Amino acid sequence: HTEVMFPPRGPILVEVNARLHGLQGPRLIELATGISKATYAADTLLSRGNLFHKLYQEGRPGRYLYPRLKHCVQLVLCCGAEGYLKNSIQDTIAALNLPSIIEILPAVEKGQFISRSRDLPTSSGSVLMVHESMEQIKEDTRKIREVEESGELYAVYEEPPVGSPVLSPARRRACSNMSEEALEPRIRLDSLEKMDELWASMNSPVLEADAEDGRETEIVITVF
Repeated sequence: HTEVMFPPRGPILVEVNARLHGLQGPRLIELATGISKATYAADTLLSRGNLFHKLYQEGRPGRYLYPRLKHCVQLVLCCGAEGYLKNSIQDTIAALNLPSIIEILPAVEKGQFISRSRDLPTSSGSVLMVHESMEQIKEDTRKIREVEESGELYAVYEEPPVGSPVLSPARRRACSNMSEEALEPRIRLDSLEKMDELWASMNSPVLEADAEDGRETEIVITVF
């Protein structure tokens, strides 16, 4: 798995790793090439690579090259508005009847709070696109960006409508400008360098007040 960004100053290598593409990547790759990365990864682990060795053989002239049957794009949606979503993102995009779209995956539902997109966690969703023609995908992308920029896709209320769905904790945290103290606690992902410090804090005594007489009880939490 390789990730490269192309900012104005030139390409930047983000990642090179022996792992599968995340999110909808493996599905798109299979639709575009006929080759399932998930299937071949499982084959290598469980079947000693029987499928893999049918494609890769030592000494064969040239290496195996997967076929490109179709073009594919996972388009990340970007919202410039902020408020409570008036219309369904999925329904609005579906109404465009774009040939390359195979699935629309909104991150925010009608009536939920939507924030301005500033990174991947705050994007408003994604659209999976597969087609024989890359020009068709580009044209469909242009039309989606048009309804984004015009505000048609992201019409909002200032106040939550009746029955407004609640955001998931992860989405609420990504979109919130609230202080860390005001948000629900989240799982910490600490580096190995902080292992001793983390271990000590997780095994330290916790003082808890007794509801009846106000006395404090020491509780020791041990992590195995």
